[in-house]
Amino acid sequence: WRKYMERATDTTDYLSTPASKDSEESLLGSILMEPTLLAAEVISRVEPKDFQTRKYGWVWEAFLALQSNGTAIDQLTVQEYLERQSHLEEVGGFSELIRLTTVVPTPYHAPDYASTVIEMAERRLMKRYAQRLSVRADELDRPLDESILPAIEALQKTRALVKPLSLQRFRVYSAADALAPRE
Repeated sequence: WRKYMERATDTTDYLSTPASKDSEESLLGSILMEPTLLAAEVISRVEPKDFQTRKYGWVWEAFLALQSNGTAIDQLTVQEYLERQSHLEEVGGFSELIRLTTVVPTPYHAPDYASTVIEMAERRLMKRYAQRLSVRADELDRPLDESILPAIEALQKTRALVKPLSLQRFRVYSAADALAPRE
């Protein structure tokens, strides 16, 4: 129980919020094992804010910063970057970077992991919009006209997120095929 509670304070509640911790960890581990995957079309669309767990967003931020500087991505360079940003201890140290490489079934499924991370981020955004709409509906002192327009705009934004996701899924499989080793 104590171990669960310690972990729960380290991460956001995965039971009540759309997220896939396994996909987040596998994506990060995949990049640590095979940094060239970071250039894949779907993977390149992942942003630090897409990660449910803040510390994983910091690791992704390190990947992007190292890539933009032309620095090799591995556990040591990521460790140094996180140390400079004062995030290494919060991430879990060097041992957490090593652990991430041990949870990956195969790095060549990274596009699938990335699609899941993006989808879960979009679902969390949809949930936030829905919560805002619910609050607006309860504002009885505000004229209905003032509540309806923001509600419609929020719904249009949500639909705008879902459409690109279906296109990404189509592209994931061709990207995965291109990256998979040939026998």
